[in-house]
Amino acid sequence: MTTELIEELQRRAARFAAVATVQQAISATISLNEAYSEIYKAVASVVDAPCFALMIADPVCEKFNAACIVVDSEERQGESVHDFPNGTETIAKVFQSGVPLISSKPERWWKGTIFQVAARREVQSEITAPLTYRDRTVGVMQVLSYKTNAYDAHDLDLIMLIARQAAVAIENARLFDAQRNEQRQTEAAAEIARLALHKVTVADASQNILKILDAVVPSTGKAIGVISRDGHSLVCVAASGTCEQMRGIVAPVERSAVRAAWKNEEPTFVENLREVAHNKEHVPAEPAITIPLVASDRRLGVLTVTSVRTSTRCCGSRRQSLSPSMCCF
Repeated sequence: MTTELIEELQRRAARFAAVATVQQAISATISLNEAYSEIYKAVASVVDAPCFALMIADPVCEKFNAACIVVDSEERQGESVHDFPNGTETIAKVFQSGVPLISSKPERWWKGTIFQVAARREVQSEITAPLTYRDRTVGVMQVLSYKTNAYDAHDLDLIMLIARQAAVAIENARLFDAQRNEQRQTEAAAEIARLALHKVTVADASQNILKILDAVVPSTGKAIGVISRDGHSLVCVAASGTCEQMRGIVAPVERSAVRAAWKNEEPTFVENLREVAHNKEHVPAEPAITIPLVASDRRLGVLTVTSVRTSTRCCGSRRQSLSPSMCCF
């Protein structure tokens, strides 16, 4: 056995040992953000990976979300990640086929964006690997190097080992997050139920309910409207965020922004709350979900959720993405 062969075997053994170690770290993560960071650490520990993109498929819409973006070994976070190109041809191809690709002529996925690096320093090699969980692909990760022909078939095998473990870690973290959110929602419901037993005014109770909901339903603004004694008007008794100016306003039910939800007794989406509102000057021009508040067969009021409008390409059409918030009228 030659010295070169021994060294190569030792190198491979060391790299597989590193993969085993990082797989344990990935599996131990309990949050999605931790999982994403550990996945990159795993990749960077076994191959040259100054640049990296982890794209997670939206389960509803035909788009990718940039879960982890690394440029020059620095993880990019915050608002800048929103400017990341929404998938490249290679990423889309690997996602659809489930087959990894290795290339010495990679796409310049950050060219012309805030991620473009110094002139004359373009990536020269890339590996694009699917993240497959059981029989479905949940995302794609792309590993990039400035070196020419930086990756070989052995590197591809290593990345696929990590990709398979990463997919499991992501799904486990998603499940844990879902369970944690369900627990928070249950606790919030119990707190609201306890609040109903206290002797407080409707306005105070409503404002406390909004505070409780803030912990489980982040939003830009919230408000609660209650029906008047004569049953013809809605009075905004509590509001927060962008709906703060709505507190105290009164609107006829049939001319309010929540009239559809009130009539149908079911949650209703409103594309622009201000356009259909009676008191337009006090109402934010935001998308909203209006939810009737019903006890037994008695309608008590309306809870509305507003959000800043964001456009999303979804299932071949344009769809508004609404993060829940509350507002009324």
